[in-house]
Amino acid sequence: MLEMKVEAHDRVMSHERPVTCAIFNSLYNQVISACQAGTVTVWMIDNGQKVKQFTDCHKTAEITTLELDHSKTRLFTGSADGTIKVWDFNGHCHHNLNVANGQPADISQIVMLKRSIVTIGWDKFVAVFRQNALTQYHVEPADWKGGKEHQDDILSAAYLPPSLLATGSYDGEIVIWNTNSEFVSKKLQQRSRQQLVRRPNTMASTASLPKDESSSLMLRPMTSDSQASELEFSFVISRLLFLKQRITMATPGSPFLGADLVSCGGGGWVRFWGTTRSTLLAEFVAHPHAGNVIATNDPDDQYLVTADSDGAMKIWDISEYLLVEPSETILSQPPVLASWQGHTDGINSVCICTRNSRLFIISASSDCSVALWDIRGNRVGEFGQEEHWKLDAIDAIGKIDEEDEDNETQIGDESLFKDFDINEIELESRASTAPEQIPLPVEFDPEFRANTWRQTVLGKAYQEGRMQKRERKQPGTVPGYKDYIEESAVGPYGILGYTDLEVMPVMRKPDFMLHPHKYFGEKSAKTGRKKPGQNTEQQEEPISLKEARHNLKAAFDEKTLFPKELLDFEAQIRIEHAQKLKSAAQNAFRKHKTVGILKSFATSSGNLASQATPSTAAIGSKVSSRVGSSTQASRQLGLTRHRASNLNLSENVGA
Repeated sequence: MLEMKVEAHDRVMSHERPVTCAIFNSLYNQVISACQAGTVTVWMIDNGQKVKQFTDCHKTAEITTLELDHSKTRLFTGSADGTIKVWDFNGHCHHNLNVANGQPADISQIVMLKRSIVTIGWDKFVAVFRQNALTQYHVEPADWKGGKEHQDDILSAAYLPPSLLATGSYDGEIVIWNTNSEFVSKKLQQRSRQQLVRRPNTMASTASLPKDESSSLMLRPMTSDSQASELEFSFVISRLLFLKQRITMATPGSPFLGADLVSCGGGGWVRFWGTTRSTLLAEFVAHPHAGNVIATNDPDDQYLVTADSDGAMKIWDISEYLLVEPSETILSQPPVLASWQGHTDGINSVCICTRNSRLFIISASSDCSVALWDIRGNRVGEFGQEEHWKLDAIDAIGKIDEEDEDNETQIGDESLFKDFDINEIELESRASTAPEQIPLPVEFDPEFRANTWRQTVLGKAYQEGRMQKRERKQPGTVPGYKDYIEESAVGPYGILGYTDLEVMPVMRKPDFMLHPHKYFGEKSAKTGRKKPGQNTEQQEEPISLKEARHNLKAAFDEKTLFPKELLDFEAQIRIEHAQKLKSAAQNAFRKHKTVGILKSFATSSGNLASQATPSTAAIGSKVSSRVGSSTQASRQLGLTRHRASNLNLSENVGA
């Protein structure tokens, strides 16, 4: 693990530079934060421990936003240099998305659509990257078919599956897009600069607005010198939120007419919209005297958490707020559940996450800290602090509190905080950012270690694999095993089962061992040793083997010495060997006989030639001479005929 940052000025610093954003990864149960120095840090939400850190992700540029893909395995980091990088959690960069064509651009948000990635920032256009184009390292943006619809820079966006995208600009205009066609579906301009008629003084400008709008704007205390700028700045939209659960729970066939879109931004204003009829349903100042406010909601749309540029945070109960469309824009606020000072500097990011069926709030501030809170506003701790927290104990408190609420018990002496003054733990009075945790009704265990096997992907997969295996009988489940173990020997092999050795049957001895007198003579006859009462001179000489063979009373019987199978095999081998010897002898005899006949014939021919008479030789010579003369005569006749034919041919040619 990496070393934690030391505390400075009695407070914990999660990063060295101001933290710009923080998100929660539900797949790995980790919190990911980034700061202005370009450093990305990964924390365990169960104990606040740092597990990974990536530095200089965009060199010297500031990281402005973070986002995860649909699989939660890729991290998108947007920077002030106009680029977006795609990382895995091993620190490897897979893609570099060029949003601003090489020009600096402050990317404020990344939105993951079904088959594309939408990025917005200080620009009037929407940049889009297709998922099928993420094949190379450097990726250029595609064309957004809707083109330019905003008159000012786009600052925020929200996605409602399957095909709605809302974008809000600096001038207060909200545009609803159809992500399938990428064209505009509708616009919400009730609180935009286009509807504000500029006059020399602010009072005239305010009077020109509708009655409900002018009255709501006058709720903020403003001086005559700052009214114009404050009025225009109150239209700025820094966050957009879709109330997705309300839309999905609507009656099929009938559109939902209540509030399904929340916007917040400049001047501390929070507004609720109805996208079905493009109407403004409610607006109120959530954080007076605040320059800017951001917000987030839980997955069930029960709570709305707001945070401002002064470090203050509030939790609102919106479970019953604007479920139906009012007749006109209302100015009343939903119930406030908690309000406290969370940080000493402006809060740049806030999100709600679910862990162990409990809701927690993650806030990132310019005071270089990332804090974790429960849904009641109680501080769990700050990421990077020396002492690690334990979420299981906080879950126990939550369950006890819920039981107390169900039983309608009052928070008094029987409360979990009965040992403390209720005024000291009042959420509204928390002005200090020192990491002072509320004492828990459990003793601190210094040897506690977080059990990640039940709360991580690896641990869950291992547990599922173990459960799917065939159950094996452990030694403790065998009947009578305990008694058997107590009676067995002690040691590493004590659990092995031992039995008595079986009695070996009587071995059958060969006949010459059972009746040696049948096969062997007397010992004195073989060894030649002295018999009792015999003199040395009368001692017999050692007999030879031939003589001893005659003295044997019986010969060795092979049938009693060797098994029948071995004797049969030996007999068969002997027969085959005899047959081979016989065939070899016959072949040798035949070959020798043929060679003898040829030799005799050659000898007889030589003898006849040597015994020939002189008369016989003369007759032979005469025969040969006659044959030679006849051959020569035939040659002379052929030559004469050839010459005659040539002469006749020449005469014919001359004629």
